Amino acid sequence: MTRKTKPKSSSAPQGPVWGSAQWKALHSPARFELFTLAEGAAPCSISDLARLSGRRASSLYRHIASLEKAKFLVAIERRRAGRRFEAVYALGPMATARSVGNSSDGPAQVHLHVGRMVERAFRSASRDVRVALKEGHRPLLGDPATPLSFAFEVTWLDERRRRAVYELMRRMRELVQEGRAERTGELYRIVASLSPLTRRSSAS
Repeated sequence: MTRKTKPKSSSAPQGPVWGSAQWKALHSPARFELFTLAEGAAPCSISDLARLSGRRASSLYRHIASLEKAKFLVAIERRRAGRRFEAVYALGPMATARSVGNSSDGPAQVHLHVGRMVERAFRSASRDVRVALKEGHRPLLGDPATPLSFAFEVTWLDERRRRAVYELMRRMRELVQEGRAERTGELYRIVASLSPLTRRSSAS
């Protein structure tokens, strides 16, 4: 008599699963920024991340060690930098598990973590915009040649329009992956959010 095996649930997380160690590593705004920069620039060294973040390289070693311990980064080689050698980092296995549902933490904790991540992403983008404006870049609406662009919109979306916006964001993610694979042009930071407005009752 053969024993029937119970089919695996399709809702079970597939691949690497984020846990407390990963969320804790990104609690630091500095580490979150370094992680997002590494996503676009890897393979990269600490001196590369220092240049991109505007921070001193000497201040980044403990942050990189935390990201490496959480398996967001992995050292792949050492290269000469002047008179010394420095480690070059690629994205680790946990860097590919960027899914809200792909976590071993409970829903309430995940919601808290994601809220913090979104806040830090927009804060980093705000700094980038201020630097670009200071360097003389001006956002010109309708001009695709301008390197600086942003939008803040509130509108009504029915299901058709919401899906259309979602498809635009999906296409944007495809372009992001193409850029990371080809590594041509300049580095840009892209931050986008689509969320329903939660109606709050006015205080009496």
